[in-house]
Amino acid sequence: MLEQVPADKSEPSPWSAGGSESFATASLYTDVNGVIAGLQVRNSGSKSEFQIRADVLRVLAPGGADGMEWQNGYIRVYRGNSQRIIGNGFGVPGEGLVDYFGPNVGAAAASKANATMWMDDGGNAYWGGSLAAGVLRNAVQTTTTITVGTSVTTGLFSTNGRNKAVTIGFSRRHSRIKTALGSQGFVAGAGANGATINVYRTLNGQGEVLWQQFGVGGSVEILNEFDGPDRATSTWGGSISINDPADGSTQRSYRAEVVGFTEQTVTHQSGSFEQQTITQSLSLVSIEQ
Repeated sequence: MLEQVPADKSEPSPWSAGGSESFATASLYTDVNGVIAGLQVRNSGSKSEFQIRADVLRVLAPGGADGMEWQNGYIRVYRGNSQRIIGNGFGVPGEGLVDYFGPNVGAAAASKANATMWMDDGGNAYWGGSLAAGVLRNAVQTTTTITVGTSVTTGLFSTNGRNKAVTIGFSRRHSRIKTALGSQGFVAGAGANGATINVYRTLNGQGEVLWQQFGVGGSVEILNEFDGPDRATSTWGGSISINDPADGSTQRSYRAEVVGFTEQTVTHQSGSFEQQTITQSLSLVSIEQ
């Protein structure tokens, strides 16, 4: 006799020959090196259950560029150059984001600086706009997919002489899809995903000078299916925050430029793939409070 003991019992029911119970279960799972992914459907005649075991639950549009994913305590919905994330454990460390809407920079690169709307675990919130009750905010962003040479600039702006928190973020996502079935799949090769960003500052009446330089990293995620499409996704992401308390109320401008870019090679064993989608964001935000 096989019985699932209810929580309010300390021992199973007396043994019986059985045979008249109504119970059904169906399971589908894979086990690779002890890592299990799968699902189970159970029905006892009085209670039904649907269980999924996976690190990531992802639903993608047929083209693969739009979709929804649930992992690590947050839900992310993305389409084109926009994304919405609700939950916890995502975004730039230390910002405590619980709700985010903004450019499709991925979950790790989501930040208050590049968001159109955000809420955090401290009860603070922000919704769009260039000015907010005593706060001077200048922001600029480009979604061009060109890498080296792409830049954004605030242009000269006025300041009240207080500290300006300047945040620069870069992200890129390159998705590839091969729809043919079979044992062949995507393979990651040599190199590494990375980019170098220069940040320049110009004071009114003076020349532009290199202010900061930072690098971003990335990774490659490959999902090969024997009976479904193969997918390979390359990502880049990173940001830096700089304080500028100097030079009083002198007008100034900031500019960020991609000056270096590297990519880990990704190939398909068949020699080709049918679809690809590339999205990219370079943003610069200056906030003076």
